[in-house]
Amino acid sequence: TLEDDTGNINIIVWPAKQAENRLAILSAHILEVHGEVQHSDQQGGCRVTHVIAHQVRDISTLFPLTVDSHDFH
Repeated sequence: TLEDDTGNINIIVWPAKQAENRLAILSAHILEVHGEVQHSDQQGGCRVTHVIAHQVRDISTLFPLTVDSHDFH
């Protein structure tokens, strides 16, 4: 799920697509997702956007990130 000031975007990855792209999904810092965009209006006027993933690709090497560990204890 991604969130900004316009609302939420959910990336939906069906089981077969997840199995195809397991390594990328579990290990990537940055994923490129191509798919079908769907919008749904919920109660109270909230609009939620879903992207049904058709292609998933690890693009971590194109945009290297260094993330420091956080200790929340």
